[in-house]
Amino acid sequence: MITNYVFGFGSLICSSSRVITGQLGPVVPVVVSNIERSWTAHVDFAAPSPQIPSVVGATAVSVCERPNASCCGVLLKLLDEDELERLDERESGYDRIPIPLANIAPISSSSSPLPPELSSPDNRFWCYTGRHQIPATSSHPILQSYVDVIIKGALEYSREFAETFISTTSGWDGYWLNDRKSLIYARSEKEWTEANGTLVDNLLRSSLPAPSCLEKRADEP
Repeated sequence: MITNYVFGFGSLICSSSRVITGQLGPVVPVVVSNIERSWTAHVDFAAPSPQIPSVVGATAVSVCERPNASCCGVLLKLLDEDELERLDERESGYDRIPIPLANIAPISSSSSPLPPELSSPDNRFWCYTGRHQIPATSSHPILQSYVDVIIKGALEYSREFAETFISTTSGWDGYWLNDRKSLIYARSEKEWTEANGTLVDNLLRSSLPAPSCLEKRADEP
């Protein structure tokens, strides 16, 4: 019997975000080779942000195939074939590609080995890749509230996981909005952000490929 796994590389890293989207199966933190993550997926809102009307969407993380690149995230075990079909519908703007098991490794050399069941020949591993790479703009910014949710999820595993997410993701030089006051991202977590905003900023400052990107982050009007 075929078992499908999907590689989650954005908000699905966060357990509370997975609950909201109905992804309740077990997950395994991993790093996938030959995949690069970037802030290049424009997502339109149903209506402009009521807090900042000029913001009509957001830029989410996307991935593309790239030799010698690597991307950390989680493998989500799907419950059945119907769940994969539902994901295909939800991710209709993306292409689902197979990931060879040889490209999947533990998150670090000090991590536990991959679970033995992942090596079954009946497993299939998938990743949704973006069709277009568009940098963040003022109308579709990188939302700090979205970044906070991903970092929260990464910290569920380790500080190293969070640092790796930041350092191996490109596109931080796009338009980046600090929306921690209005929390535009639908799955933002107010209490966690208020308690851990400084921690996240310190991680960003120490791990960004170009630390000057954080200095250019725009505040809300």
